[in-house]
Amino acid sequence: MKFKPANPSFKLLILGLSVLFLMLSFLLKSSYDSVIDRVAQNADNVAIALEGQLNQTFRRIESNLLNIARRMPVESLRLSNVPRYQNEIIKNLQDYTQNFPEVKSFSVWDENGDSLYHSRWAMEDTGKRDITSRDGFISLKNNPSINLVFSGSILGRVDQQPTMGTFYAIRNDAGKLIGVVTATLDINHFSNIYKAISLGEGSTIFIRRSDDQSMIIRYPPLSPGTNFAFRNPIQDRIDAGQFIGRERFKAVVDGQYRLFSYRKVAGYPFYVVVGVSEKNVLQHWKINAGLVGLGFASALLMLIFMYRRLRRSEVDQVLARKSAEMAYQVLEEAVKSVSVGFSIYDHNDKLLLCNEAYLEMYQTSRDLIVPGAAFEEIIRKGAQRGQYSAAIGRVDAWVAERLMKHQNAHGQATEQKLDDGRYVLVVEHKTPSGLTVGNRTDITQIKNLEAELRALATIDGLTGLPNRRDLMNQLTNELHRIHRQPEIKSCVLMVDLDHFKSVNDTHGHVAGDMVLKHFSAILKDEMRVTDHAGRFGGEEFAVLLTGSTTSDAGVFAERLRTRMEQLPTVIEDQKVYVTISIGISEMLDADDDIDAAIKRADAALYRAKNSGRNQVAVDGAVAPASLFD
Repeated sequence: MKFKPANPSFKLLILGLSVLFLMLSFLLKSSYDSVIDRVAQNADNVAIALEGQLNQTFRRIESNLLNIARRMPVESLRLSNVPRYQNEIIKNLQDYTQNFPEVKSFSVWDENGDSLYHSRWAMEDTGKRDITSRDGFISLKNNPSINLVFSGSILGRVDQQPTMGTFYAIRNDAGKLIGVVTATLDINHFSNIYKAISLGEGSTIFIRRSDDQSMIIRYPPLSPGTNFAFRNPIQDRIDAGQFIGRERFKAVVDGQYRLFSYRKVAGYPFYVVVGVSEKNVLQHWKINAGLVGLGFASALLMLIFMYRRLRRSEVDQVLARKSAEMAYQVLEEAVKSVSVGFSIYDHNDKLLLCNEAYLEMYQTSRDLIVPGAAFEEIIRKGAQRGQYSAAIGRVDAWVAERLMKHQNAHGQATEQKLDDGRYVLVVEHKTPSGLTVGNRTDITQIKNLEAELRALATIDGLTGLPNRRDLMNQLTNELHRIHRQPEIKSCVLMVDLDHFKSVNDTHGHVAGDMVLKHFSAILKDEMRVTDHAGRFGGEEFAVLLTGSTTSDAGVFAERLRTRMEQLPTVIEDQKVYVTISIGISEMLDADDDIDAAIKRADAALYRAKNSGRNQVAVDGAVAPASLFD
């Protein structure tokens, strides 16, 4: 018995079904991956910004607590001497509180945990208080090697609002605890910030401790509160040393599956987590998938209809040709209904079809993108017209690179920046039959959000200078360069505005901000393009002078000091003169980390201030102004 070959109509049906199934699978998989990746990127960007904000907040708190501790006279830490010092110290604590919106109060306690001074004494009747039962106080008292401790979340004793305590030890030269400075953080301050971040229904942002797994902040809030602790996959990864990453799991607190992006706060026992609800994310994708499925179902019904018609009359070639054209038209319309840019190139790399979304992405080359046009010809002429920013000045090399990725497509993603500033994400896949199927997604909004969040995480909003975190990265990179090339000379300068508090007291905090901006402008004007500067917090700044000896740094510092001394800040037609004190240290190959050089410069700064201010000190010795003339 002879095997009869399949009739043409059956072949057409199989071919049509294969193409429809291939396109449906590819479109759904590509759009699903694109949605998940876009959402994960958004969560990553938000986590980066929040981690930067928390790191900056904790460093500012630590710096302020250190400053308060350093400025406390030993005699003021005795209960019997409180009446003598309380007016001055409470006023200082209130100034710190006023300049720090995240902190509700600063307090000072003696070695026995009894209250001495409190920034809110002028506003409320507190009565006698002590912190002897607080874990933070007990840790500082029992462990001389610890100076900074964070508590869990607790309710304020007066307003019953969630707070978190920060404990800083005051020790004598022998390391014995002689007092404690505390700051009470307002957790609602952070919750209000997180309310403004829109990640969709079911999303969440929370801060947890990495040492005992307790919850500190969660938005939106959940019962039983914040301090409950439990293990989760993110905690397991952090314990294993993976401080940045993504996870997907079912949340214990509400049973929802989420995509989580997490980052540990550098140097502190906390990590921030941004979770996006999969249910909410995939809701729109499912709707689009359903519409695409309906389109393909219509095409499938049309193919079945054509098959039945062709079976009735195989000899009617005209009807077969028209039916094939109709099937192609249905297929083409289904492709055009897809919201992302879609294209198919044949085994000779010539365009078979594409949709309107694809054409709209490449307006400059629209007249080139026609069926039958070769892929190489389209991108080469587009590059020659300036369509692609990355190809300017290197058209041949860019075309060769793009052509290689296109001809070896395996679903990898490639970003393109167009001449009008838009960004396009290209994903292409080579089918077994030799077709190249691809989709293009406009990701301009995501790229712009990334740039805004990156600036938020690295720039000080008041002065426009890099913040502490960004400058610390620059300093660390320079130290690594010195480790590789010990002959390089670079210096760190710590700068503090003298009597800045009196400016705030006399003229108000707006005037204080104007003085900070004024000094920042002078600093930017004096720096070379190879130098870096940043605001460390409050009125304290740091400068990195690359390729400079301490002598070079001294000349720079004296010039900076002189300009600040001679150029006043004009505040409401009034000239306000503010001087600066500067400490200088050289970055050494022997330094294990950048903190060593910063501490030397900081020590020099305090000697300059203690010697009368408006001076420059070089690594331990106060230098008179004439030394750098």
